[in-house]
Amino acid sequence: MEHLTQRDNKALNDCIRKIYSDMGMQSLPNTIISAVSKVIPSNTAAIHAITPNKRKPVISEVAGNAEITALDAFNGHIHEHPIVSLLLSGKVKPHPFRDDIETRLLHKRLPPTGVTKISDMLTNSQFRSLALFNEFYRPNGIQYQLGMPLLLSKNLQTALALSRDKKDFSEKELLILNIIRPHIMQAYKNAEVIGRIRSDKTDIGSMLMDGKAKDLRPETMKAMGITLREAEILRWISQGKTNAEISIILNISLNTVKTHLQHIYEKLGVGNRTAATRVIMEKFEDV
Repeated sequence: MEHLTQRDNKALNDCIRKIYSDMGMQSLPNTIISAVSKVIPSNTAAIHAITPNKRKPVISEVAGNAEITALDAFNGHIHEHPIVSLLLSGKVKPHPFRDDIETRLLHKRLPPTGVTKISDMLTNSQFRSLALFNEFYRPNGIQYQLGMPLLLSKNLQTALALSRDKKDFSEKELLILNIIRPHIMQAYKNAEVIGRIRSDKTDIGSMLMDGKAKDLRPETMKAMGITLREAEILRWISQGKTNAEISIILNISLNTVKTHLQHIYEKLGVGNRTAATRVIMEKFEDV
């Protein structure tokens, strides 16, 4: 079984903090690619949207760190991609090596919609025999790929793909991406919630995120007994972050977050995070 070193864990924490730092649905894909590329090196990294239509699914690039060509060729042979064929089972033609793919996934005990390497599902000779490889992957200098679905919905499939030309991805890198995956999914959910909050200008959270927090001057915080660290935590809870997420973002322990929250509640005379945020907003109105 693969084990992560102290350096691996530090890099992972930095990656997750960077992912959570972006609250914009439009900018988040590029932030994810930038963050993940620092812990899993690749020649190309991209997030693709796979849109099923009545005639044939179509893949398009949402964000990427390098130019990818011949997407038309990909769409022409989309059913030959082993991950896409699993995601869109029943919506595309069966994969030419479907039985082999299912056997290997079962043998390796890999979830069909989890983090997967193409080499886990196809042999090198099988992969290179596909029209998809010869018309899309070979022209783009891609020999190996590690991918995972991000958002699963009825009308849209989104996937992250990391690609290399000379060396396949290791089991440790697969493990790292598996660890990062739930945080990416949560970051998307956070960005979606934040988008809704920002569209409602009466919401107390939007007031914090739209720049009014700068009006809460140091002397005001001091008068309330709120420290700078506690103010940081207030800002994150207003954006819907859990205690565990705040501990990662601020690089402090979960118990420290809980202790800060308890101090905040005591200072403000409240019993929960919603009430704490509301008290702060009342102070904004008075400033």
